[in-house]
Amino acid sequence: DPIRGPRYKSRDCEDFDLCGVCHEDWTSGGSQLAQAHCFKKMSAMESEEEQAGAAHWKSTESFRLTVKERPANRSAAKITYPGYQNDDADVCWISFPGKYKGGWDALTAQTKDSVACVFLCKPEDGEGRHEPDPDNEALCLCHRIYGQSKPWGCYWYKAWKDNVHRARRQKQRLKAVFFAGQVGRGKVSMKDLPTVDLWDGIGLGGSQKAELATADEEGWEYEEVDVATVLLGAFPEGAQVDAWCDADKMWRRGRVAKFKKDVNDKGQEQVSWMVCCETGETIDTQYVMDAAMSMQGVLDCLGPSLRLASGVSEMLVRVQVKDVLALHAFRDRVLDGTLEDDINEKLQEAARLKGSSLPEIQVDKTRFFNLYEDSLLALSELTKHQKEKLCEMQNATKIHLAAPAGAGKTFLAIHFLVHILRKASSGRVIYITRSKELVYHFLQWMTMRLAALFPRKRIIAKIQDAFRRMIVVYEQDGQYSKCYRPEVAETTSRFLELKALRPVEAQEKFALVVVDECHNIFRPDVSYEFMELVRCHRLLLLSDASQSAAALQHYPFYLTYRMKHVNLAEIVRSTKRIVSGAAAFQLGQDAQAADTATVVNSLGTDGLPLKTYIFRKAALRDDQLFMEYAKYVVQAVCHVVQTFAGIHFHRRLAILVPNDLFLSKFEAHLKHDLSQWFPRRHFQLVSFKESLRFLPERLQRSSSQDLQEERLVFDTVDAADGLEQMIVVCVGLDAPSGGEEDLKTRAKLYKGITRAQLLAIVVNESIPGGWLEFLGAVKFEHGQLRAEEATPQSSVAAAKMNVEAQRKAQSESPKKQRVEVEPEAVRVEHVEEKTLLETAEDPEEPRKRPAAAVRETDTKSSVLQHTEHQQPAGRGRKSDEKDEKIASSVWDTTSNEVSARLDELKLNPFEINPDAKHCVVSFPLKYSDLWNRLVSSSTGGSGAVSLAEVVATDRSFGLGQHGLNPETPGECWCQTIYPPLPASTYLNVVEFDPHDDGQQMALKRCDAEAMGQMLLVKKDQSDIEWEFELASALEEAEELCRRNRRRAPWGCMWFDLWRENVAKAVELGQVLHVFYFQDRKAQGKMAWDDLCDEGARQRARRVTGLGASQTAEVAYLDKMGWNYVEHDIMEFE
Repeated sequence: DPIRGPRYKSRDCEDFDLCGVCHEDWTSGGSQLAQAHCFKKMSAMESEEEQAGAAHWKSTESFRLTVKERPANRSAAKITYPGYQNDDADVCWISFPGKYKGGWDALTAQTKDSVACVFLCKPEDGEGRHEPDPDNEALCLCHRIYGQSKPWGCYWYKAWKDNVHRARRQKQRLKAVFFAGQVGRGKVSMKDLPTVDLWDGIGLGGSQKAELATADEEGWEYEEVDVATVLLGAFPEGAQVDAWCDADKMWRRGRVAKFKKDVNDKGQEQVSWMVCCETGETIDTQYVMDAAMSMQGVLDCLGPSLRLASGVSEMLVRVQVKDVLALHAFRDRVLDGTLEDDINEKLQEAARLKGSSLPEIQVDKTRFFNLYEDSLLALSELTKHQKEKLCEMQNATKIHLAAPAGAGKTFLAIHFLVHILRKASSGRVIYITRSKELVYHFLQWMTMRLAALFPRKRIIAKIQDAFRRMIVVYEQDGQYSKCYRPEVAETTSRFLELKALRPVEAQEKFALVVVDECHNIFRPDVSYEFMELVRCHRLLLLSDASQSAAALQHYPFYLTYRMKHVNLAEIVRSTKRIVSGAAAFQLGQDAQAADTATVVNSLGTDGLPLKTYIFRKAALRDDQLFMEYAKYVVQAVCHVVQTFAGIHFHRRLAILVPNDLFLSKFEAHLKHDLSQWFPRRHFQLVSFKESLRFLPERLQRSSSQDLQEERLVFDTVDAADGLEQMIVVCVGLDAPSGGEEDLKTRAKLYKGITRAQLLAIVVNESIPGGWLEFLGAVKFEHGQLRAEEATPQSSVAAAKMNVEAQRKAQSESPKKQRVEVEPEAVRVEHVEEKTLLETAEDPEEPRKRPAAAVRETDTKSSVLQHTEHQQPAGRGRKSDEKDEKIASSVWDTTSNEVSARLDELKLNPFEINPDAKHCVVSFPLKYSDLWNRLVSSSTGGSGAVSLAEVVATDRSFGLGQHGLNPETPGECWCQTIYPPLPASTYLNVVEFDPHDDGQQMALKRCDAEAMGQMLLVKKDQSDIEWEFELASALEEAEELCRRNRRRAPWGCMWFDLWRENVAKAVELGQVLHVFYFQDRKAQGKMAWDDLCDEGARQRARRVTGLGASQTAEVAYLDKMGWNYVEHDIMEFE
């Protein structure tokens, strides 16, 4: 099937629906079978599906069930066989498939040949006994063979190997027996043994794979034999078989007409069969499979099966997928084996009712993940949260959609774009982003979304129609100027091509412009003049501040006016553990000023722990260091292969490095080690650009699922902007904190980890003072994800460094800076040109922006939070006072080679200054020089002072966000700590400064945007023009204030964070300190219940020693009964 995938379906094959959510009963032949809720027979036929079109197609997926082979000693009769040695024999049989009982009985009964095979079926004979691995005596041989300890033990392997050594000393010729018709198939390397599915039913049994892997590793020569030569009656004349037809490259069912045995050129016996197929033709083949074997019992319950190209019997199962959350839950059931367990339980239950038994079945995980990945792109159902945000976007002409990584920005943008394309029969759209890789990813997602809307025969044509109305632009040589039109091209596969176009004409008005990852585009150091040429009816910006390595964002003047800000806060792509771990490098959530902010929430499943390999760096040359990196990356890949046994990793695993130089120096070492460790896996390293050019599997004419090579993505982390992979290995992304590269390092780590859907791994040399140094102080705690780690909080440590970088960027004006000018033309249709709005603040008493919430003056240091309570998601608890480790169920640090002490960490996302004796809980920020000194004294060491104050500088740090008050459910702290605020707080007015190079105006716009305020610039208007603009702005400010329920535009998240900080300081027994204005110690205090009373507040502030936010802080301290020491600001030392 060109859409669903390979054509394995036979004419009479029926469809089955696996309802993992609904738990419906299934029926067969009209009889209910033991309420086996896993299956429900469907009556929908192919023609009906064609008529139904996309509605049926997009919600239904299919995957494979195959027979699960069992270890021979688990299924064979309980008769021990230690092997047989005949020193006079010419032949020794070193491997035999135990499932062929007749052949095994004949072999073990004869005395002419030696037999090295060992079956231990009783404890007294050695079953369950484990033999130490001579290369690693801490582990038994099970780990070398199976990757983990097995209940039947590994003593058999030692006994088998001793038998072979004895036969070789006697110069006996070795022979190994394969499944009927599968000589030479199913062999694996010794290095692959612990990570592959040994019982995949191909060529050899599980123990046989270990035996022949050992023989190949040791260089022993042996003859490969078909079991049919030993068991001549395996397929007698008239037996029903599945025979491989080499001409058609497929399996055909028929009956054996003749059995032939010859000797090939090497003197080895070779068998073949003449088979009369059901189609009437007769074929000569060397490969046959028992048609009645394995699946037949299942067929009696469910329906007809098919056979894969490998010869494995299979059944297609149809599954209904409701939405992305159901898909994630279904994925985890496949991975943890509960789906297989449930299906097998119901099948056995059904078989018992019929008085029969069935083999166990297993899910073909590679096939499943083909469907899983395509389904992620094809699903159209939005979450409730996404639907709400899409509704907010519908009527806006300019939209800024901000969200943390994995929340669905691109998903929502695709919905928005496709809606516009379908709604209007004409009009073009432009997609602009930083990288060509993201262009390909966006187009892939768009093709799958379009495929879900149309019948399969029309899909490619519809995609081409949509592409004709699209222009894509990406950065080339630092410029956004060249335009391209996407197309679907085809040779042996369907892939994406970008055709160069003429520049955009100034008079054309586009239906929509989408600017993706705009945090990497709108920066002071980036040229984007092309944007000024584009006129459009609607504009959509997509961003995530945490992925930006820039200190400042610089959105053009003509974009920010009256822009609708929409914020997604629920992450749907990644597991909870990935979200939790990435929060250690996250700056904070973006939130609209009018909304009550909630903690960023992951809707995914708990998922697997983030695995880390932090190794010691000796005094190594570059090439030696990269050899070390290759060694640990290969260990990481081994962990992946073992964790996801049986999965083909083609385009599913990405290895991300910091830059192109690292990439070029590391590539040769990595290729060498991968080929050495995985000689049979055919791993290839490709870039994201190469990987993403090809359309998804279901849009190809043929399937790639039987492809031998596995293309692993190997690229820089910057090339991964906006992209995602099932598994990601982050390599060498850390750097010492406190340097000029802080912003880039934090962004790279956050970006790298959040690219992963299912598993993230970190490989890095140990860097003292680095961002990852804290992992040396983490002790992995096995078990379920703890509740306190499942609620992500952004990293205050990361935010602190980011804010300091912002302060530095603000104070150091670049030599060459864009000067903001008002454009003459309207850039977005139906929007009148206005200047932006801002109000000047009183530096002495910032009523509109409290000192603890907002940047007071341009000279003051901005610090988000300097406090010991600094626990992002992934936050842990002290595991043991003796070893001073933080226990975490998020970070699996068991493979780290280094450790660290909590009190010596330069950057600790878990806590700051736990040994401090004092904590400053309230400080008047208008004393900026003293404030900066206080900040410096809080940065570390046992003698440092804890600092509970919170300063929010923009949306990502809490500006405009609201913290929920647990004492008044459904309300934030604003209603408690402030009286109802007037409309004037939503209007900022600023005088235009002709000497400003654009930096200060950009900051003021950011503030106004974060707080949802009107920003009014007084420039060269006449008095009448000014009064008219001011009156108009006040009307709009009144509406903004009303919509925000007269809450503080700067928000109250700062108070929520401050309150938690103080509680932590009290818990640690630290002495609390409050500082007052000069000569006004202890003046201006208010009762907690009077804070929302405007009259009481005015009376208290007539002669006060506290700033506006300090008044609320001290009132809360008195309410809680916490003692504190009061100081005049002049007492500060």
